[in-house]
Amino acid sequence: MGKNKNKDQVKKLEIERNIHLQNYRMAFDAMRAYHTSEIEHKKDAISVLNAFLASMVPVFGGVFFYILKDNSINWISIVMGILSIVAYFMSIDAVIETYKQKVDSDHYRYEQFRDEANREREVLGIKEDLKEYSTDACSSLYWDEKGRERSGHNSTKNIIERYSMLLKGVCMFVAVLFGALIYTGYMN
Repeated sequence: MGKNKNKDQVKKLEIERNIHLQNYRMAFDAMRAYHTSEIEHKKDAISVLNAFLASMVPVFGGVFFYILKDNSINWISIVMGILSIVAYFMSIDAVIETYKQKVDSDHYRYEQFRDEANREREVLGIKEDLKEYSTDACSSLYWDEKGRERSGHNSTKNIIERYSMLLKGVCMFVAVLFGALIYTGYMN
């Protein structure tokens, strides 16, 4: 009777494991879709920020051309310069905030699928068995919180934030240059 009970437990574990693997596959596919979405959002954000960078040359060049053309700094050139810099700062911030909200939303859904698969393991009572006996994706450290100390979505957000800081740095450089022209009275 003890052998039959052990066989029954093994069979039950096998069935539960197979059910879990099917659910795991669906969760993995969903997580992959959200991860792909996160990568696409990063590409889109970089494209928009690249467009801002490309537009800075003619915009700021136009302001400086206006200053040099009349050989004087007047209120129109000051207002144009200030408005350009403020518009870039606000636009860059809007892109970054939208991007971060979108990536956080994708990451939230990604984590929901991971948590659901973990809870299913616990409910089925196979979590420890899978850790002990599995050699496939079911025993992955990914499912164990200790195995996920760093999150990829934060690294992705960090890349975009640093790039936006670079663009803001370009704006600040132009502002300093513009301010230096005004301060020194380079133009009468």
